[in-house]
Amino acid sequence: MNHPRAFGVAVPHVGELRPRVWAAVRALAKAGSVITVPAIVGEMHGFHDTCGIRRYLRALTAAGILATQETPGRGGAWSLVHDCGAMAPRVRADGSAVLLGSGRASMWWLMRVMHGPFTARELAIHASSTVHHVPDREAENYAGNLTRAGFLHRLKPGQWRLVQSRWNGPLPPQIQAGKRVFDPNTGTTYSTVDGQAIPTAAARPAARRTRAPRRPAADPSTTESSPQESR
Repeated sequence: MNHPRAFGVAVPHVGELRPRVWAAVRALAKAGSVITVPAIVGEMHGFHDTCGIRRYLRALTAAGILATQETPGRGGAWSLVHDCGAMAPRVRADGSAVLLGSGRASMWWLMRVMHGPFTARELAIHASSTVHHVPDREAENYAGNLTRAGFLHRLKPGQWRLVQSRWNGPLPPQIQAGKRVFDPNTGTTYSTVDGQAIPTAAARPAARRTRAPRRPAADPSTTESSPQESR
C-alpha cells in the first residue's frame, strides 16, 4: 500500500472538474467498483473531459491517495487508498500539496456543511490538515469579521451559525483593509461596520461636472450700434 503524501484540501465547486472527479472516485470506491475513467464519466453523467480526469487521477496517484491496479483490458484502473473526506485534495501533477488559501477555504466550506452552530475551536480542528494547522485565534478572527459583514449570525459568545442567504458559492470571503469583506463568488464588497454592501466604483453615480456660470445675455438697449447700423 502506498503511503499518502501530505496534501491540502479544496472546497467543492460545481463548475470545476476536480471536485466532481473526486466525488465520483469516492462514490465508486464506496460501491466497491473499480475506478476507471469510463466509470467516472458515468458517475459524472456523461462529462467527457477525459484528459482532465486522467491528469487528476495521476496527480492523486503521485500523492499516494490512489493506487494503480493491474486490470487487463481496462486501459487504466485505480483503487482508493486514502479517503480524505468530501473536499477534493489540492495536489499538483507531482503529488505535492497546494496550500495557498486552504485554511480559510476549508473553514468556509465547513460553515456550510456543519448544518448548525459551530465554535472557533471546531472550525480550527476540522479545517487543519497534516500540512496546514489553523490556529483557534485565526478561526475566531475570521468568524468575527464574517459576522460583522453579515455572513454569520452569532448565537452567543464563541458560537456562530451561517446566514444561508449569504452563501453564494464555495470561494471563501476575503478580509480586506478598511473594514471590508469581499465575496469573490459575487464580486460584492461588504462593510464590517453595518454588514451592508458597498457599491463598486462602476455602480456609484458619476459625479456631476461643475459648469462655469453662464454669462448673462447683453441688454439690447445698452448695446452700442455698429457703424453699419448707424448709417
